[in-house]
Amino acid sequence: MLLYHLRELLMLAAIGAAFAAFLRIQRPRPRLFRLGGALIALAFLIELIGYVTKIQQEINAPFYNAFIVLEFLLVLAMAHAQQPDWSKVLLLVAAVGLAGFVVNARFVDWQHDMLFEAIVLFAFLLAIVLGALLWRMANTSTIALLRLPAFWLFTGMLLYFTALPPVIGLARYLRKQDLELAGTLWTIMPVLCTVRYLLAAYACWLLGGQQRAKHE
Repeated sequence: MLLYHLRELLMLAAIGAAFAAFLRIQRPRPRLFRLGGALIALAFLIELIGYVTKIQQEINAPFYNAFIVLEFLLVLAMAHAQQPDWSKVLLLVAAVGLAGFVVNARFVDWQHDMLFEAIVLFAFLLAIVLGALLWRMANTSTIALLRLPAFWLFTGMLLYFTALPPVIGLARYLRKQDLELAGTLWTIMPVLCTVRYLLAAYACWLLGGQQRAKHE
């Protein structure tokens, strides 16, 4: 239980650091980072709710099921902000993901259980989009990628969403055979989530610093 509290508090701290770095960005903020800031704030709220309800042994599945939809759409909106000419493709991805979510919700009691199939589908689709986006950036950017705030923002998300499907799939399979090993696998996602938001914090910090350098 101590490990659970530690990983959850570290994750909340990372998300809080990302939001603090977001506030450092001067207004008017780029659309990509406005959307990113909204996602960070939403993630902090849902993880805080999840932590409190877990301690109180209350059901929190509805909150997470709502969050995965909002997160899916916000990340696609962020991809569109970075690559506006991908509108049609991103709309198709959104339609496929939402259709999968609706089907999953019809066969699972979403008020009491997590929609794991929808989570995996969302992560799979987002990993493809983010991978393509970073590939496009690598081939078209005239600035070193390490100096691009968007690169760090999208890289953190790509790491997280790429790892999510295999980890969830394997953990659910092992849950009936080796509960301890399954629990260890579940720890991977909070760790990757922490890394994701630390990279988001760095992206926001980098952009804020670049803005200030221009005005000096």
